[in-house]
Amino acid sequence: MLKIRQPVSIVFLMLGHECNLSCVYCMQAGTLRKKSKGSIPQMQGQPDKIIPFLRALAEDQKETFTVQFYGGEPLLYFATIRSVVEALEDLPNVAFSTISNGTLISPAIVDFLNEKNFHVAISWDGLNVEETRGVDVLRVNPDILDIKSLGISVVLSARAYPLDVLKPLEVHDREYALRHDGRNIGVNFDTIFDFGGLPRELLEVDLHRLSGEMCMLAAEYGKSLAGVEHNAQMARLAAKYVNQIRNTLGFCEGIQEYRRGSCACGNGYKILNLDLDGNLYRCHNTGEKVGTIDNSYGKILDTVIALDPTRDNCKVCKDCPVVTICECGCPLIGQAARQAGYCDIKRAAYLPFVEWLLRAGEVA
Repeated sequence: MLKIRQPVSIVFLMLGHECNLSCVYCMQAGTLRKKSKGSIPQMQGQPDKIIPFLRALAEDQKETFTVQFYGGEPLLYFATIRSVVEALEDLPNVAFSTISNGTLISPAIVDFLNEKNFHVAISWDGLNVEETRGVDVLRVNPDILDIKSLGISVVLSARAYPLDVLKPLEVHDREYALRHDGRNIGVNFDTIFDFGGLPRELLEVDLHRLSGEMCMLAAEYGKSLAGVEHNAQMARLAAKYVNQIRNTLGFCEGIQEYRRGSCACGNGYKILNLDLDGNLYRCHNTGEKVGTIDNSYGKILDTVIALDPTRDNCKVCKDCPVVTICECGCPLIGQAARQAGYCDIKRAAYLPFVEWLLRAGEVA
């Protein structure tokens, strides 16, 4: 059985590709997704093969790692999730999380998620979410706000700009704070990726608008540091970007000295992407296998490195002003897609935070 020789931070447990929605944008667009009728099926796969591997992984490292249940829609596989959690919950260094569209969350599922200390991210795109995902799940399913550790995962696109998300979120965030002793809903922004076949209108992002709204976030962060009235949600989100730049600068001499030999996301390295049959994948958003839990670590790592274009991407990206936050971008995105707009969107989203640090004198 595979023995990993470095600490693992996340194991994406890839449950299957079935989903009960047909979003106009999906990270798994290139995998074999099937349209479900929406009911929760019985267990889709037996996790017996991978449980010994996960237990050995926990015993071999002191650091905590997270088992993140991934779909399709993970809650279509709720019986499998329960089975895996019950097999691992006695291990002190194993945590659990999932990302869901939220449609299947019920009081019983909320009770389970809270009891097992899950962090749950809900895919939600704010003002135009009914257009992009077919349902405004935060509006129609109030049970979601009972989850103790809750975040939203947002894909910024031509149909979802930052303020399109943050303004409609305010009412839900206030209700969440009332239910959870003042805690807030976490927010994570991703910029849109084009894996092919994506509607062009989603990619036609108004770069000036995107940059301007991110500048507003940076300004609210500055106000928070000055101790003056500010939008706390916007300031918290901006702080994540600013701190990421600071952390990256700790590993290089400055913006123009950035070098990287492996993908910043860590997929295939400190992040494993595992299915119930013991197959390992390059990324949880692709069907490209790199081995199995029966292979040697050296063989798998050689495959991961051979597939990783980051070293070559870095030669192109090293002079980009947002390289310290973009970190050469997603390794699944080729140079043609990068030149067609991927990098322009990244720069519009991230440059406001680099410029804020420059004005603050933290970056030379």
